[in-house]
Amino acid sequence: MDIKGFITENSSKIPITTNNQKPPEIVKSLRSDNSISSFSQKLAKAETSINDSKLKNLPPSELRDILNTIKETPYSNTLDDSPLLKLPKPQLESVIFDISDSFSSSEKRLALDTWYSIEDDWVKSLFNSHLSLANNSDLSPTISNDFQSRQQSISPFEKALLPEDYENLLNERFNSLNTIPEPSSSKGYDLMIEEFYGGVIKPPVSGVNGMGRDKVLLPLTEFLTTKDRELFGEMFAYAEKENIDFKHLRSLATDLGRYRQHNDGKLSGGFNTGHFDLEGHQLTVSFIPEDEAIVERVSNSDALDSTKLDKKFLNHLLDPSFGALMHSTDFEFLEHMIHIFSDEGSTSESSEGRFANYTTSSKEGNKGIIHTSEEVVFTLPEPVFKVVNGVGIITPKGIAEGFKPNNSMELDNNLFPYLMNTQFNSLNSLLLLLDDHKKNKEPSSIELLYE
Repeated sequence: MDIKGFITENSSKIPITTNNQKPPEIVKSLRSDNSISSFSQKLAKAETSINDSKLKNLPPSELRDILNTIKETPYSNTLDDSPLLKLPKPQLESVIFDISDSFSSSEKRLALDTWYSIEDDWVKSLFNSHLSLANNSDLSPTISNDFQSRQQSISPFEKALLPEDYENLLNERFNSLNTIPEPSSSKGYDLMIEEFYGGVIKPPVSGVNGMGRDKVLLPLTEFLTTKDRELFGEMFAYAEKENIDFKHLRSLATDLGRYRQHNDGKLSGGFNTGHFDLEGHQLTVSFIPEDEAIVERVSNSDALDSTKLDKKFLNHLLDPSFGALMHSTDFEFLEHMIHIFSDEGSTSESSEGRFANYTTSSKEGNKGIIHTSEEVVFTLPEPVFKVVNGVGIITPKGIAEGFKPNNSMELDNNLFPYLMNTQFNSLNSLLLLLDDHKKNKEPSSIELLYE
């Protein structure tokens, strides 16, 4: 559940995520009988400062002002292995509201995100326990009873972390998940649920806060919003009527799901904004001629203005920097669906059997065309080691830095293909990579040559 969205935007969406939260006993593992870890010392100092300051006595509105400051702090990838990820809620609250400066702003932000992930788990459990019993009925009283029971024991900090109208938002969101589409599209909706989710409704997962460990491996269809799923229900109804292979819809859902997973494309990096070859020439990509022609037609069509498909998603997918190398959708099929589900088309129009048999339109090497700039745009540092056509070469810079192995070096067979035609700018980066793989793999020898 994107609770931070409630606080900052008063959103009514409650996407569900998962988080393998460990029990409170994990905190005890941070301590030993004879010593206290530096992290535990920081935590103890934070808790003491909170108790001494009577911070818990402040009204929720003032505590939320503190939270607003924390939410403005960018997330730091350097904290991915932080002990904060293993803490239960009460300790996380001590970090979030620490006034002793024991924890940095980035640590407070990570603690805040982790706290919300734990809350997501509770909401997911609450919803899943009732969805199977709902049968399109209003279970608001039952949801409220469970919520009120939990509220009796929450801390002052929890009250500040949750929105004031949290109970109503939970009820609204649950009932929206439990609403069956209109009879005209319910059959298509059921087909969509069967094809995408194995017949079991999965609450939408939000990509707003990035991809944590609990999200990165989820099927992309789980990121589709409620509105997305309703439209796919209509598409499945049309596809069944027209004998369209459902794999076309799966491919479209893959592209849209990836877009949602990356916070509506905001977390995606465009290929044309920063890719270079080893000599420093800039690399850019364009669509193959067939796709380029379709993109041109779609961009100039009246259907684009009124289609039910998300226009921002379409602009993203039809931008070669994002879509040329990554799209799964057959662009001819996409063009057809944009038209059918617009004011210019109708589901009564025939597809003329064009999509009855699914074939992969984006075959390997046929998704986009890579272009290399004539001039050198970016000067790369001289490498110490590089692999060219299967041969490891130590450069003069590597020799100068003292890289002098024996006649051969052990290198992993599985790793080696990934080192083809690559280079390392520091001796340390190479040795770390080799060492990591040698610990887990059976090594083999390749010849290293001096350049």
